[in-house]
Amino acid sequence: MITNKTIYVRYTPLVPGCSTGNITHASTGATTQNISVTGVAYYSLPMSEDFNYSVGSYLNANGWAVHSGAGTNPITVTGSGLTYTGYTGSGVGNAVTLVTTGEDVNKTFSVQKTGSVYCSFLVNITSAQTGGDYFIHFGTNPWTTNFYSRVYVKNDGSGNISFGISKGAGTAVYTAATYSLNTTYLVVFKYTFVADDALPTNDVSSLFIFIDPNLPTTEPIPTITSTDASSDDTSGIGGVGLRQGSTSTSPVVIIDGIRTGTSWQDTPLPVTLESFTNNVNNNNVNLTWKTGKEMNNKGFEVLRNNIKIGFVEGKNTASTYTYSDNNLQPGSYTYKLKQIDFNGNYQCFNLSGNVIISTPKKFSVEQNYPNPFNPVTKIVYSIPQDSKVTVKIFDVLGREVYSLSQQQLAGYHDFPFDASSFSSGIYFYKITAGDFIAIKKMLFIK
Repeated sequence: MITNKTIYVRYTPLVPGCSTGNITHASTGATTQNISVTGVAYYSLPMSEDFNYSVGSYLNANGWAVHSGAGTNPITVTGSGLTYTGYTGSGVGNAVTLVTTGEDVNKTFSVQKTGSVYCSFLVNITSAQTGGDYFIHFGTNPWTTNFYSRVYVKNDGSGNISFGISKGAGTAVYTAATYSLNTTYLVVFKYTFVADDALPTNDVSSLFIFIDPNLPTTEPIPTITSTDASSDDTSGIGGVGLRQGSTSTSPVVIIDGIRTGTSWQDTPLPVTLESFTNNVNNNNVNLTWKTGKEMNNKGFEVLRNNIKIGFVEGKNTASTYTYSDNNLQPGSYTYKLKQIDFNGNYQCFNLSGNVIISTPKKFSVEQNYPNPFNPVTKIVYSIPQDSKVTVKIFDVLGREVYSLSQQQLAGYHDFPFDASSFSSGIYFYKITAGDFIAIKKMLFIK
């Protein structure tokens, strides 16, 4: 019997924004039905922004929407990104500079109506006014002129600065003027929904300011909090806005590494690294790293001299990881871990200093591995100077069954030997390099 049933389908485009596409249905014995769809897709949380766009390009051409001052001083991608020890997104991509009297832009995401919404970012204040003004904030989705958790900065007149927060359009609460210009800080602002319909003004905005390398693994007490009862609560947070205010009150700031989420772990610290070390054994490098915390961790790309050489899956709990990079030639090498989460966000950790693989000090030949073997084994040897190397294979009767000669550079070498065309039995391999000769026995078993 064939019955009619309703099937619900979700269309998820790869890139947020206006989107069109097709939902395709095909199955054996059924009629193929293609349904065209169109609509708007929003970023889900956690959301990140590392401004990994071309220097000189405008944010309004890279996924951010203009909501005020269109065409005046568009927010522009500038130079290399800001850095902060251990922070997700530190040194990734570029940054943007907010000046005064210009375009204001926003990026929306799926609306959050309960719990808390967090936004962390790196900021370097170039200049600030004594009147003070806000430069980043939450907004709604669809976007309106109602802004929440507005983050302010002002100058005390003596070159010291203070940060501020307001829940909405009310008066900001400021920290003491204990912060400095031209210094990179990690800032987190947070909007908390308080469920009480009888009190429509009891939601809370909080602000956390951190100085490198302070990066707490659990949420600390806020630096300051705004509970402004004169500002109405919002029914939902659905975006982040960047603002360039008036010449008389607004700061000039560099911003980078924006992270939004619904928990402390979503924003500053999805993964923290406690150590990253190496051990060299001849021409093999063993890397070891230890995480202090993990969440949403897809894994680690391992890069040597900025080229990917491997991937290690994340365990999503504090763990110790290892990776071996073997059979390297003499030289100097750098290593980096690129930690990637399941949303595609990433952060990088560099191994301190270069790893040096030295030229061998003497000729040596190792026992083939595996041994016994079938049908392929590897013969490893090292030479301290450029040499003509000859590899010969003999059977148990002393008859030569294989020979290869080639000029090789000083260093570590391996020779794969395939015995597929030979009979099972005992064989001997002889390595000659100049005056150096070594002979070892191996066993081939089919």
